[in-house]
Amino acid sequence: MEQKTEDADPKRGVELDSKSKKTKKKEKKSSSRGLEVEGYGIEGLSIAGHETCVIVPSLNLAFDIGKCPQRAVSQQFLLISHGHMDHIVTLLTLRFPTSISIDTVSCLWPYAFCGMLNLNTKMKKFEGFGLSLEDIYVKCLSPVNLGGLPMYVATRGLYKMTPPTIIVPKSIKENVEKLFEAHREMDQSELKHNLIGLDVGEEFNFRKDLKVKAFRTYHVIPSQGYIVYSVRQKLKQEFVGLSGEDIKKLKEKGVEITYTITAPEIAFTGDTMSDFIVDNCNTDVLKAKVLIMESTFVENTMTVQDAREYGHTHLSEIISYADRFENKAILLIHFSARYQLDVIQDAVAALPPLLAGRVLALTEGF
Repeated sequence: MEQKTEDADPKRGVELDSKSKKTKKKEKKSSSRGLEVEGYGIEGLSIAGHETCVIVPSLNLAFDIGKCPQRAVSQQFLLISHGHMDHIVTLLTLRFPTSISIDTVSCLWPYAFCGMLNLNTKMKKFEGFGLSLEDIYVKCLSPVNLGGLPMYVATRGLYKMTPPTIIVPKSIKENVEKLFEAHREMDQSELKHNLIGLDVGEEFNFRKDLKVKAFRTYHVIPSQGYIVYSVRQKLKQEFVGLSGEDIKKLKEKGVEITYTITAPEIAFTGDTMSDFIVDNCNTDVLKAKVLIMESTFVENTMTVQDAREYGHTHLSEIISYADRFENKAILLIHFSARYQLDVIQDAVAALPPLLAGRVLALTEGF
C-alpha cells in the first residue's frame, strides 16, 4: 500500500466568527521571536507539508531545518527527525539526466511535485523509468538556493562559524552524506560539518551538562524524536557537610564524591502518530519539562483515521491521552496548512482542564 504524508493543502478551514478571551490573551503573548515556554525561548515555523524548523536558542540547537530560517543558522546543533523534505530539504527542483526523453520527463514531473514532500513513497514511479534511488537523490535533486540542510551548513561556513553537528536517524545517514556530496560537486564548497547517525535509544553528549537521546516515533517512513537532558553532578550524601579541604583530599585520592542527575528538559516528536504516547519506552518523553509535539489536525473535518493514514496525530487523541502527560508545558506544532489561525487558536482554547493552561501552539506563518 502506498504511504502518504500530509501535503500542502490550498483548501482553508472555515474561519470561526469570534475568538475567546483566552485565545486573545495567548495571541498577545506570541511574537515573531516565538514563545517563552517554561524558561525556554522557542521559535521557528512548522506548517505541515511546507516546512518545520523549531529553534531553542538558549540550548544552541534546532529541531529539523525546513527552509533554513536565518535564526537557525546561529545554532550549533541540528537534530533531524526524519527524511521528509519539509523537515530536511524543502526547496527542491528536479534535473533529469539528458538520456531521459521529454515524454518521460512529462510523465514524471507531476510525481516530482506530488512526491516532493514524500519522495520515498513515490519511488516505484521513478524506478519504472530506469531511475534508481541514487539517480533520484544524487543526480536528479537540485535544491533551489541550497534550501534547508545544505543552506544551513553553507551559511555557517560563509560566516566562518564552527562547523555544525547534525544528528540524523542512522537509517538515513548514508543518503544525507550523498546529499552533501552532490552539493559539494555543484557548489565547489567544503560544507564542513559533523554528521552523527543515532538509533532509537542511543545518546550523544552536546557538552558536559547537556545530552540528547533518540526515541521511537511512528510515521509513514523511519522517524525518531529527541529528548534533551540536563546533566549535573551532585555531592553524595555521605560527603555532605565535609569541609572544602576534606573534599579536595578525597578527590586527590580518586574517591568518587558525586553522582549524576539527569532530567528530561525538552522532548521533540517530529512527525508521528499518537502511538508514541503509549510506548512504554517513552516515559521520559511524557515527563520532559517541555514537550514539542505535532498535532496536524485539530477539528472534525479530518478524523483520527485520516490522521493515522498520513502518519500524524489528531488533537482529539491528545485529549484522550491527557492524563498521561506529566509535562509542565506542551507546545503543539505542524498544523495542516488547510487551517486558518483562528481555527487553531480556538481548538487550543477549548481544551479540557487537564490540558488547559499548559498547552500552547506555534502558529508563526499562519
